[in-house]
Amino acid sequence: MDETLFNALKAGDTVITANKRLSLYLTTQYAEMQLTEDCEIWDSVDILPWSSWTERAFFQLDEVSELALLDSNQEQFVWEQIISRSKAGSHLMQQAATARLARKAWQMVQQWRLPSFDELAAENDEAAAFSEWTKQFQHFCGEKQFVDRTILVDKLIESIQSKSSSHFPSAIWLAGFDEFLPQQEQLFEALKAEGCEINFLPFPALESEVLVHPCLDSDEEITLAAQWARRQIEENGEARIAIVLPNPAQQREPLIRLFNEVFYPDLLLPGSAPEAVVFNLSMGRALPDYPLVSTALRLLAFLKGKQPIGEVGSLLRCPFLAASEQELSQRAALDRQLRQNGELSISLKRLTQLSKKSCPRLAEGLERFTELASALPSRATPSDWMNHFSELLLRMGWPGERSLDSDEYQTVEAFKGLMQSVALIDRIHSTMDRSSALGRLSQIAGETLFQSESKASPIQIMGPLEVAGEQFDCLWLMGVHDGVWPPVAHPNPFIPAVVQRAHGVSHASAQREFDYTEKVTQRLLGAAKEVHISYPQREGELGLRASAFFSAYTESPLSVEKNAYSQLLFGSGKLELIYDDKAPSLQEGELIRGGAGHFKAQAACPFQAFARYRLSARELQEAEAGLDAMERGSLIHLALEKLWERLQSQQQFLALETDALAKVVKQAAADAVGFFAQRQP
Repeated sequence: MDETLFNALKAGDTVITANKRLSLYLTTQYAEMQLTEDCEIWDSVDILPWSSWTERAFFQLDEVSELALLDSNQEQFVWEQIISRSKAGSHLMQQAATARLARKAWQMVQQWRLPSFDELAAENDEAAAFSEWTKQFQHFCGEKQFVDRTILVDKLIESIQSKSSSHFPSAIWLAGFDEFLPQQEQLFEALKAEGCEINFLPFPALESEVLVHPCLDSDEEITLAAQWARRQIEENGEARIAIVLPNPAQQREPLIRLFNEVFYPDLLLPGSAPEAVVFNLSMGRALPDYPLVSTALRLLAFLKGKQPIGEVGSLLRCPFLAASEQELSQRAALDRQLRQNGELSISLKRLTQLSKKSCPRLAEGLERFTELASALPSRATPSDWMNHFSELLLRMGWPGERSLDSDEYQTVEAFKGLMQSVALIDRIHSTMDRSSALGRLSQIAGETLFQSESKASPIQIMGPLEVAGEQFDCLWLMGVHDGVWPPVAHPNPFIPAVVQRAHGVSHASAQREFDYTEKVTQRLLGAAKEVHISYPQREGELGLRASAFFSAYTESPLSVEKNAYSQLLFGSGKLELIYDDKAPSLQEGELIRGGAGHFKAQAACPFQAFARYRLSARELQEAEAGLDAMERGSLIHLALEKLWERLQSQQQFLALETDALAKVVKQAAADAVGFFAQRQP
């Protein structure tokens, strides 16, 4: 940390950062400098990300008691309600997605101080609809005394200019901002006019050695970066390493898989787990992607009626319900039975009936769940629905009886916090029906990214914006081919493109994206003394080139280490050759079913024949509508059997008139279908 900033923090100055990550980084650096001065106790420093600082400043205003600040979920709900009731939006199938775009457009208008475009809106249907929606949004917020987070900054500006608040700091440091929005600049000007000193913390500008590495594809690129990062850690265990990607969320799974292969090859062995992970991905996953949350949502989905057999099967096999470990085998067998029955969906009542015999604890939970579900009101407030949903989950024993690890505990807390957020919709919407409440919970869960907190890791995998303001020992920027760096422009459809381009709004034009990417590139190149750039030369059948920003650097191809740790681990094993070419002999009276298929399988693969016909091993059957081929054959055989029971002999068959024979055949077919219906209601 810069000595000037350190002394300013000791003096009580405020630091506002572009993101939460930089706030934590600067706080940690400050603590380390205090320790170097042999300090054991010091005052907390005022380092906050922009969103947290503006919110705190808002709640310190004298008039805040008369206003209510909307959170992001409440804002989204208001926009959806306005759009769904409007003439332009009532017919839209993706109203939630439209509301997100409209909300983003509203933020742009305020943050970039865009002028009125009513004249242009007359020739643009999207802009005309947006203009009408914003008027309704402003009217609703004004009538209810609500403040959205975009207008929050304007409230601070008004308070400063009217001198109605004295809670603003005497000196502010701004860190990690690539650029400032016009709305932010107006706030800083207002603060300076009242005597507040505004300082700008420069980005690290290290003289770096830059190497560019072309890679065959993205998998090879990730592997090379992981092997390089491992070598850095082996040479210096205290090194700070950054792995930066333009779109890290899109490559989350291959990143985890390939970094684990390089750093933790023993994960291939059963029961192994690293004590501490040396790399951390800053990007989270949507909450429903976590098994704990998906289990809760699958349970609650029964409130809407029958559920697909695949979803029910996942529910039966999950470990997050009461007695899931004690009834593990029985529930797996029940899943198999449901698939064999050929039911594509199943109701809560039928699942309860089928589970009573083999899974009594599951049946008990389902009965308690059904009892409460049947007593639920037709309409209730969002907070009441969240209480009902929590009780329903509790009755099923969610999140399970075993002790949760740290990640699972944080996931449960995140889902509970999400339900509390939905409950706050009470402030803007009185009551809703069951389906709407469940839909709102599922929608917000799908839009909420979550990642559990963990100990500091030396290797940080993140996006370009998260690097802002930090300094690393070495940095690897990957995936920067000419198709993504700079990114393609995507102006907001609700604001005329000519207005966006004229005011230099983010993502408005190719030139705007180029200029901004150039700033970010220079910042990244100065964030470490050793910088590696890489790009994939191919994505599927598409050939790729390096971004033009790195064309001046000489390319230095690398090769993936062939002796990967997983291969070395496998090769170090000593194999013992055991001849096991004879299966146990058949017991007296034991029958092997399968007919000619047995001999066919034996000729193709003796082991598979043994597993299938002696051990009765079968793959899990996929449910399909109606009867499968075997069942149709069995149904025909049974119908013929019923028919022959009535005819008894060929003489009676020949003696029957055509109409009489048709009647007998119809009855035999009905008896056979009735028999199958008992097995598959």
